[in-house]
Amino acid sequence: MYMLNDGYVSVDAVKLLKYSKTRVQPKKPELCNCAAPVHVEVFIKHDRPFCATATDGDARLQELAVNAAVRWRFTRKRQAFEDNIYGTITFNFEK
Repeated sequence: MYMLNDGYVSVDAVKLLKYSKTRVQPKKPELCNCAAPVHVEVFIKHDRPFCATATDGDARLQELAVNAAVRWRFTRKRQAFEDNIYGTITFNFEK
């Protein structure tokens, strides 16, 4: 991601899932015969992602994964110095 992350604390995937309140899962188009994980890097300010970018995965699935990631919601109660966080969400698309 080409964004200066000043003031943002990196958290691992386990913490990111722990802090999530609402998890939106993307639906794969029925005509798409592709299956692969898509990793989405999200920057979270307070309780909402304000920036999300797919870092890898099938190009046909990346937009679906990013659209789902920006609809996630997070708890505001986090550890000290973790008001603004960033991390990676992995969406697994199955055949």
